[in-house]
Amino acid sequence: MVQSFEFDIVYYLTSTLFLLELFFRISVANLLNPKFKGFIGKVKFASEFYNLIDIISILPFVFGFVGIELFPFLKALRVFRILKILRYLPSVKLLHASIVNKRSELIISFQTIFILAVLLSIGLFYAEYDQIDTRFTSVSQALLWSIAKFIGDIGGYGDFIPVTILGKVLATLNGILGIAIFALPVGIIGSGFVEEIESDKRRKECDDFASIFKSDFI
Repeated sequence: MVQSFEFDIVYYLTSTLFLLELFFRISVANLLNPKFKGFIGKVKFASEFYNLIDIISILPFVFGFVGIELFPFLKALRVFRILKILRYLPSVKLLHASIVNKRSELIISFQTIFILAVLLSIGLFYAEYDQIDTRFTSVSQALLWSIAKFIGDIGGYGDFIPVTILGKVLATLNGILGIAIFALPVGIIGSGFVEEIESDKRRKECDDFASIFKSDFI
């Protein structure tokens, strides 16, 4: 019981400080950037990724403080606080920058993969629809089967296989496409990550050179 009491004290103390820090951060957002001035500006500031994570993670404490009982799974929102650590990790910043810089290539790759998946689904439907007891009853069903195979068929939507030779060939191509849907974006993000590391290294070298230049001539 003593340990539980001490834990409650730490929880309420840290949560209160966390809530106050979040409140004051949103309140003075306009001092950081004029675009966050006024109510609409503060809403925009609060809607940013890390601020939104902070708001979601503090909701269980706020509702509990005013006496509103949440469902157990909603109390798990407190786990989102661990995502605050991400903003202080240099590797996460580099990864985010690489994704932003490569967003055009990523969008194109996902669009291409989706178009190919739709074409394969159409082929699967026309190869299988006239078979006895077929479960490829529509193009959308074939597309759902393809997507289920991409993610390992967690929901059991693709627990059947084509029976025709053409259907099996198309299913094999769909399997290759399932590898590409992960391999292609990972390769693009990886190349962007390396570029960001090299760029960050060059920036540090330029800063070091600038500091040496200032110390020698100023």
